[in-house]
Amino acid sequence: MANVINLDTAQRVDITCRKGDTFLLDLDITNSSGTALDMSGHTFKFEVRTSDTSTGGEAADDLILTTEDTDNSEGKQITYDPDDSGNLQFTVSATNMSGVDSGLYVYDIQATVGGVVTTWLYGTFKINEDVSI
Repeated sequence: MANVINLDTAQRVDITCRKGDTFLLDLDITNSSGTALDMSGHTFKFEVRTSDTSTGGEAADDLILTTEDTDNSEGKQITYDPDDSGNLQFTVSATNMSGVDSGLYVYDIQATVGGVVTTWLYGTFKINEDVSI
């Protein structure tokens, strides 16, 4: 019998993007057998924050970008589009990317299906400065 059980299946993927450019993260998601995952019943939460110890909430000043529709998310909106053939796209418009400060942040992406929440990806989220914004 195992002495350790690791239930954290999240994968670290660091992201670098550019301020003022359209952000498009295009993922092809498969199950452990390599079959495309039908994500039609999934919802997703993608947040970029100043630190991984932030307290969250609608009034949090550390929220940089989010899929959540809150009073604090205006101009920080990430949209997503999952399909039944394993493709998942996250997008931030160039206008919204122009409104964020360049710097080094943290992010994670959580999937919810049938009430079960699982973090799929996490890591650093670096926004490089741009000349033409």
